[in-house]
Amino acid sequence: MTFATYKKFIPYVVLFAALCLSMQQFTHYLIWKDIPPFLAEMEETLPQHPRLVARLGEDALFEVTFNQRDLASDSLPYTFSLRGTEGKMRITGYAIKKHGQWVPVHSDTLFTR
Repeated sequence: MTFATYKKFIPYVVLFAALCLSMQQFTHYLIWKDIPPFLAEMEETLPQHPRLVARLGEDALFEVTFNQRDLASDSLPYTFSLRGTEGKMRITGYAIKKHGQWVPVHSDTLFTR
């Protein structure tokens, strides 16, 4: 096949790539739309923290647990877990709603191997 033959497929490849990227962004929105922003920030920053990487190991997986019904109230108990190859970290706490924003008030951290 010559380059001219491949050239007619380029728009289809670009369109497919754009469709895949938009579906990825839409799926990311659906997953994170109901999670309070401070928990999303924890998910983004904590797995890259050097001390946590040294303690938990590489490729830490996270899990966020909270009751969806508590989002309508003014207090939110939550659990945030990171599980790595070397150990596990669990943050248990609660947040309150101030001026429409969730603010973590109290948290306890537990490390296990």
